[in-house]
Amino acid sequence: MSKKSITRFLGVTAAAVTMLGVSNAPAMAASTGEAGAMASPPSCVGVEIFTHTFSREALVLNNCSNSQRVKVLWAYAADSSCMVIPAGSARSDSAAKPNRFDGLVAC
Repeated sequence: MSKKSITRFLGVTAAAVTMLGVSNAPAMAASTGEAGAMASPPSCVGVEIFTHTFSREALVLNNCSNSQRVKVLWAYAADSSCMVIPAGSARSDSAAKPNRFDGLVAC
């Protein structure tokens, strides 16, 4: 097979895989059970990440008018438990390095 044929074959194969919905992206939770846990918190919930010598810390700020329930997601470390943060308050969670902050989800 020539280089041009291989390139065309790979392009067609990639298009077919995309049309079938097959990818190496992580699967999201189904619409039952844990799907609520994957919802984003409202925009009035903010987070600041602090890097320390041996850990990273996520400080979650609730600027909403009511309490919020959130979970901190870490890559390469255990996620936090579901935290209830009263209106106008903050809570933090930390994880040992190496890790990466992956986001917040409502819980």
